[in-house]
Amino acid sequence: LTGSIAVRAAFLDDPTILASAGGFHPAFTAPPGFPSLERLGVALNVPDILDVRLEAYVAITSNTLQFGARFSFFGKAGPITAEGGAGFDTLITITPFGLTVGVDFGATIKVAGFDALAALLSLQVSGPAPWRFVGTATFTLCGLDEDFHIDESIGAPAAIAPIAAVHVATLVRDALAQPDNWEVL
Repeated sequence: LTGSIAVRAAFLDDPTILASAGGFHPAFTAPPGFPSLERLGVALNVPDILDVRLEAYVAITSNTLQFGARFSFFGKAGPITAEGGAGFDTLITITPFGLTVGVDFGATIKVAGFDALAALLSLQVSGPAPWRFVGTATFTLCGLDEDFHIDESIGAPAAIAPIAAVHVATLVRDALAQPDNWEVL
């Protein structure tokens, strides 16, 4: 079992909180001085035959919720090896609301070091306004690769609220009309 946990809180001038077990989302930059944290993990290892690992993290900051996990494996039987993994990373921003989720999966079967069969999938989803899906998939069969890509958006971009017009001349006239704004010298 491995991993690190840290908590930092400030309450007076700049109220913030950071609490993390296993680190942060890959796109999140921790503030200066916050320690680098090792993912929470559990592993099973039989040298040269089997390696299975599960890692995870969860973090809460003043404006985000973050969590993710990754599973990886390696196995060997004679000249055949199988390795791969799957994982996800989620970043939820409270204000303004936003969601980013990344999911990936990969598996490879090798025979005498040659890629006999492989599949790699990766998808990033972000939104809302609009929801955006960006991903790739690569399939390998006996050394021949085929790639697929997706880059799609659903929904309209967030509407930007119009800025209310300000009549500067009226504000100046009203300020000059206030007796407290004048002084006789």
